Amino acid sequence: MRFGGFSLESFKFGVYIVAPLVAVYVFSVPEVFTGVITNRSYITYRPQVVIDDDDDEDEDEREDVDATEADLDEATARRIEAYVRVGQEEQRAQLQEMKKRLQADLAAEAADQAAEEDQSRA
Repeated sequence: MRFGGFSLESFKFGVYIVAPLVAVYVFSVPEVFTGVITNRSYITYRPQVVIDDDDDEDEDEREDVDATEADLDEATARRIEAYVRVGQEEQRAQLQEMKKRLQADLAAEAADQAAEEDQSRA
C-alpha cells in the first residue's frame, strides 16, 4: 500500500531543505529580527527607580534596599557555603570509598601473588 510515493517524499525533502534556508535569510535582515524581538517581548524588566538624594524618605528607602540586598547577599553566601560543604563531604566520602576499594584490591593482589609463589615452590 503506497501512500504518497516519490512525489510526496520529494516535496518533504524540499521543505526540509528550503524552510531553514528561508528562515536564515528572513531573520538575517536586521529590521525583521528587531521587529520580531520587540513584538514578542518575552522578558519584561521592572522599571528602574530613580532615587533623589535630596529627600530624606528616598534616602531611607535606599538604605532599606541596601540592607535587603546585603541580607540577600549574606543568605546567598551561606547557601553557597552549604552547597560547597555538602560537595566536599560527598567528595570525601567518594575518596574514602575509593581508598577502601584500592586497599581491598591491593590485598587481593598480594594474596594472589603469595598463592602463586606457594604453588611455584611446591
